[in-house]
Amino acid sequence: MGRVYKVATMLASAARSSSGDTKSTPIEVGIFQEANLVLDITAASGTNPTLDVSIVTYDKASGKWVTLYSFAQKTEAGTTPYNITANLGYKIAVVWTIGGTETPSFTFSLGAVIKG
Repeated sequence: MGRVYKVATMLASAARSSSGDTKSTPIEVGIFQEANLVLDITAASGTNPTLDVSIVTYDKASGKWVTLYSFAQKTEAGTTPYNITANLGYKIAVVWTIGGTETPSFTFSLGAVIKG
């Protein structure tokens, strides 16, 4: 029998001009051990736009979200892969912060292949 995996769109591609998260719609990952992530930014606008994206996991014991991984801050379009090989926990979500002036905006998505 092969490895168990699932493909997930953690965040669909869309133009975003404010910070946010997917904590209300997390991905269940309890049986999985690693995640291959792809952050794809197709557009950036505004003056000095910045985008910070983190993957967080939910800790059942404390009831808090804890950061698993943070991508390096982004300022322009580009594609960045990353492989998390640590314990993913119970469920994961995406948190993003958009900064800059003159109405900063990013069009981006985050996809994942989650493996058992």
